[in-house]
Parts: sequence; C-alpha cells; structure tokens
Amino acid sequence: MSLASMLRARIADWRQAQARQPNRIAIAALRLLNDVSAGRSLSGQELIAMARAARAQTSWH
Repeated sequence: MSLASMLRARIADWRQAQARQPNRIAIAALRLLNDVSAGRSLSGQELIAMARAARAQTSWH
C-alpha cells in the first residue's frame, strides 16, 4: 500500500470517527449557557479547560 493510499485511508477513518462522536464543542457551549443561566459564573481556569478540550477535538494529533 502506498503512502498516499495509507494517508487517504487514515483520513477516511478519522472522518468516520469524528462523525460518530457527539459534537463536544456544542456540548461545552450548552454547559456554559446552563451554568451562566443558573447564576454561576465560570472561572478563568474552567474557560481555558473548555477551550483546550474543544481544540483537542479539532486537532490532527
């Protein structure tokens, strides 16, 4: 199997895996809205953790 075909197969597998996972960015946004609407403000560390989790879901690493 050539390198190009291996890469295409891995990208296809990655896309299928992403399609099966819930949209974690949307879930994090809903949690944020729920916390704010409940009168609780998030700390800076919580916001940073949410941003890192969202970024981790969209990276190629």
